[in-house]
Formats: sequence, structure tokens, C-alpha cells
Amino acid sequence: MTVDVCGVDVTFDAAPTRVIVQESNALDILLALGLGDRVVGYFGDAPVLPQNEAEFEANDIERFGGSWPIPSLEALLDANPDFVWSYGYDESVGNTVDSQLDAGLGPYAFTEACAGDTRAQDFERVYEYIREISEIFDVQDRGAELIAELEGVLAAAADRVPEGAEPPRVFLMDFGSGPIFTAARGAAPTAMIEAAGGRNIYGDTQGDRANVWMNATLEDIVAKDPEAIIIVDYGDRDARIQLLEDSPVLSGMQAVVDQRYGSIIYGDVIPGLRMFYAVETVVDVLWGERQ
Repeated sequence: MTVDVCGVDVTFDAAPTRVIVQESNALDILLALGLGDRVVGYFGDAPVLPQNEAEFEANDIERFGGSWPIPSLEALLDANPDFVWSYGYDESVGNTVDSQLDAGLGPYAFTEACAGDTRAQDFERVYEYIREISEIFDVQDRGAELIAELEGVLAAAADRVPEGAEPPRVFLMDFGSGPIFTAARGAAPTAMIEAAGGRNIYGDTQGDRANVWMNATLEDIVAKDPEAIIIVDYGDRDARIQLLEDSPVLSGMQAVVDQRYGSIIYGDVIPGLRMFYAVETVVDVLWGERQ
């Protein structure tokens, strides 16, 4: 089959047998499809989902490095893969769709990795990744089952949202202290917040970095006055909360006054299976004390 990878047609004549992934979100999808025996290694920091741990351990999958920096082409070639699922490219280290294709590596990518691609990284996009990967690896039945399972996860979360309630204003606090990196229109957390019955305060804003992400000034965040804050926890959750409560600029926001905070990890805010399960956490923050 032939797939479009960042505007380049890539043809697979057979199901790949030696796979490398950049980021654990791709690894989770492959494990959930029962393809762990095809994965020789990965680059990433987020843990796999608990339900995928047995498949992960059974196949002794090697961790080649962290999420960043993006691996060089040479690092990929060392493992002799026939399929590389990327979450980012870096021409300065020779790692592009074309260079992978020229080296016979079989490139595939999250669309968020493609320069200038502003397609939303929402739940439907993840379903599309699953369908395409399932076809490439000829496991379409398992792909359909996985999508049905994920639809059930979202339905269960939606059942907890009060009917007819006004969506609370939500700010996704990623890294930085001013400006702060956050999710814009099309980013995975925007879909998560909406599925939990909330409204991302930057959900209607086109991102200026990584296509669907942006940097927000402290003054603008305050002007939008979020009622809840979801923190991307890199092991510094308490420090982030301290920053909010000590800041003369931020401390007056409704979310800080009410101390309505929640935290998720980096693996939850990138397109993949984790974003479905993290909706429950967002529901807890928005509605846990109000029902």
C-alpha cells in the first residue's frame, strides 16, 4: 500500500518486520495491536500504558534514547529497521522523510511532525493512524477492535459530564514561566478538554509553534481568566502550583483562587492512546466536586 508521509508517497510491499518508533505514543499503538514482536526499539520518555506492559516486557524492546533530541539518521540505521514511525524530523542531523526513504527505512509519521501541517491531533486523527497502521501491518480486525475500545473510553467519560452545564474555561499549562507553552487549536489537549465538557481558552487560536501549539503571555492568560488549570507534569507539579500562587500576575485567576488544578504527563498530551484515558483526569478536575 502507499501512504502520504508529509507530502511524500511511501509504498510498503509487505508488512514491516523491524520497527523503530520515536515516542511512546507510537509504541503504545503498536503494542495494543499485538505488534510488539515487530518493534526492535524506541526513542521516548513516557511510560507505556499499564495494559500494554505485558506485551512490552515479553518482547524485550530496547530503549535507544529519550524523546529529545530527535535521533540522527545514523542512530536509526544502526538498528537496521524497515519501518520508522517518527514524531519529529531534524534536517540538521540528516533525519527527514526523504533521507529515511533513500536509506530504505520505510518512513511513517504523525502529521504533527510535518512542517506546516495544521491538521488537528484529535481523537479522529488517532483513529486514522490506527486504521492506516493496521492496514500496513495487515491487522485490520484488531485495529477495528481497538477503535471500538477507545470509543467506549470516551463514552464513559462523557457520561460523567453534567448535561447542559456551561463549559468551564480551562488552561493547559505546559513548560515555561512567562510566556507559557500551551495547546492551541488542533492540539491533542484541546480535544481532551472538550471531551471532558470544558473549553480550552486557546482552543480557537492557531498555534505558532509545532503547528498546533503556542506560547501565551501571562497577561493574556489572566485576561482569559481560566476556571481550571491542567498542568503537564515533568516532575515539577508542586513547583508549577507554587509559581501560580506566588505570582502577583497569575494568583488572582479564578482557577488559582479555587485551587482547581489537575496534572497529566507529557505522554498524555501527544496524539495516541493515552489522551483517551487522560480525559478521565480532566473530568475529575472540571466536575469532580460539582456533581
